[in-house]
Amino acid sequence: MALDGTGIAPDHSVWMVGDTLADLKCAHAAGVLPVFFGSVEHMSELLREFPPRLHARDCHELAALL
Repeated sequence: MALDGTGIAPDHSVWMVGDTLADLKCAHAAGVLPVFFGSVEHMSELLREFPPRLHARDCHELAALL
């Protein structure tokens, strides 16, 4: 829905950054690149079904990915 009306096609050049399993599920369903932001220790088991393609623990790591 975020891309509606933008003319941007959903693919892996579009990133969805989130900190919950729901965010990763949405990214996978939308066909965009799932990026997990935050600590994966408490999420490790949950991330198996909807794995992130990239991971940033903090804003500095996210900026380095960009």
